[in-house]
Amino acid sequence: MSHPGRLTFSYGQLDITTYWLKTPSGWLGRINRDSLMFLLDLHRGATLIEAARKYNFGIEEAESFLSVLKNQSVLAENGEGRISQVFQKEDSNPFSMILFFALSLGIQLIYFLWWGRTHYLQTWPEAIAVFVASILAIVFHEWGHRAMFKYFLGFSPRLSLGMSFIFPTVNVETHLAWCLPKNQRLLINLAGLAMDSLINVLAVGWVFFDQRMEYFVTPFLLTQYMRWVMIVNPLIPGDGYWILSDGLGVVHLAEESRLHLRKTMVDGYSSFRVMSLLFQGLSLVGLIFFVWHLFGRLFGMVSPSLLRLIAR
Repeated sequence: MSHPGRLTFSYGQLDITTYWLKTPSGWLGRINRDSLMFLLDLHRGATLIEAARKYNFGIEEAESFLSVLKNQSVLAENGEGRISQVFQKEDSNPFSMILFFALSLGIQLIYFLWWGRTHYLQTWPEAIAVFVASILAIVFHEWGHRAMFKYFLGFSPRLSLGMSFIFPTVNVETHLAWCLPKNQRLLINLAGLAMDSLINVLAVGWVFFDQRMEYFVTPFLLTQYMRWVMIVNPLIPGDGYWILSDGLGVVHLAEESRLHLRKTMVDGYSSFRVMSLLFQGLSLVGLIFFVWHLFGRLFGMVSPSLLRLIAR
């Protein structure tokens, strides 16, 4: 089979075995080292068969891989393709955001020690008000990711609809941040939580000026914390997972953990996978108790005998 032509793309390293690859069409994806070397050999003049055999690819697999990239304008039409390696830029310091988190959590702790007393909702209008406020908080959470993404990359990410805990939300697709240094990826992942913390502090400040608002603010903060349990926990897909993945420098953390468990390997990866499965199974129980705690009285589902049993 003849040489397919010179190629055009840019790439950079994510970890020891994983690279990001960006095509002229703007597509950005992850590939392993052998796939990258396969493309580099084609660019240097090797035939498809030669490169495929060298890196143990089947011919159909190699043709399929090259066909996907061809649709992304990787093959240079004029035969003068160019491949460029992008080295990581100077990284950012996350100290300021970490300090902000510490201060905001301290303010919220003081709030619950002095003012936070209302843990139950009594009427439908109150429940609806807190629910709407929680949805708006999630929108601002995602806006935080979007703003930090745009700050580092210079353009806005794509948006998609999804669910966060029991709340509908708009998700920001930040996978294009793969090409950024580690701390900048961490800051993008932390930006949503930073926005949550800012909203929580503003809510606490509202109670400081009008203590009657404590009746609404405390249940709202509780919904924020229960959502944090889900999105910060690295055992389920969410901010916590990506923070852990980027912090460890392991791009394929979920895939690696599944592979190690399938091979019955006893190590940190397989342990991570087992804990993920257990948590995802138990999370449904936590969701039931959360709904009961905040909304149970509204539906009249909690009997006095059950309350006495739980109180014991």
